[in-house]
Amino acid sequence: MRGKSDRVNTCTTAQFDGMAAIMDPKESWVARWKRVDVSVPGVYAVRLSTKMSESLKLELEDLGITPRMDMITET
Repeated sequence: MRGKSDRVNTCTTAQFDGMAAIMDPKESWVARWKRVDVSVPGVYAVRLSTKMSESLKLELEDLGITPRMDMITET
C-alpha cells in the first residue's frame, strides 16, 4: 500500500478497541488467540468498531481471506 493513500484510507480505521503487539507470530499465545499466528510481526487491533465495506469484503474473499466478523462491532 506504500504510496497509495486512498488504499491506506480504505483498509485502515481509527475506530478500534485495544492493541496487541506481536513480535513472533508463530510462538505468541496472543497471535494464536487472535488467530493471526500465520501473519507478520506488527501491531494489531483487538476489535474493530466500524463497518467493513462490501467491496473490501469481496476483495478479501477473492484473495482467499475470510474476515473475522466476530472481531468487528459494526456501528
